[in-house]
Amino acid sequence: MGAPYNAIDVANYIIKKDTEPTNLRVQKLLYFAFGEKLATSNKCLFHEGIEKWRLGPVIPEVYHNFKDYGSEKISPQKRIFLNEDGEVQIEDFDESIIEQEDRILLDKIIAHFKKEKDFALVEKTHQQPMWEKYRDDINSGARHLLYTNKEIKKYFSEHPIL
Repeated sequence: MGAPYNAIDVANYIIKKDTEPTNLRVQKLLYFAFGEKLATSNKCLFHEGIEKWRLGPVIPEVYHNFKDYGSEKISPQKRIFLNEDGEVQIEDFDESIIEQEDRILLDKIIAHFKKEKDFALVEKTHQQPMWEKYRDDINSGARHLLYTNKEIKKYFSEHPIL
């Protein structure tokens, strides 16, 4: 398959590996992994855009997929996709669709933030200039404010996680 992946597949990997995967937590781990991958390899981990929301970075497609869980722990998901014939197919999530080097990165991100509470992760993203600069707009209800790969790469290059 090769990166970039669908964000939902990366989210399902995190859900499978993290001990307390809430929607909020998964969003932040996706963002941190995306930033680390972009800064270290100049490659995107997934192709969906990341928006600036009140509680920090969010991949809307992933958020909407898991929003029914609220703040509760998300159960591992089935993978839903269109097969070659254009028919909907459902199967258990197979982590091997994520390449080994990216699984290693994700495992390191999950381990690095293991003891951090969800809202501590939110606070970390709120301290970043690319969110802080838009704080008033975001809190006033501005929607669809996208992070750019350029600003993510710059920040994570200057502030590596691992």
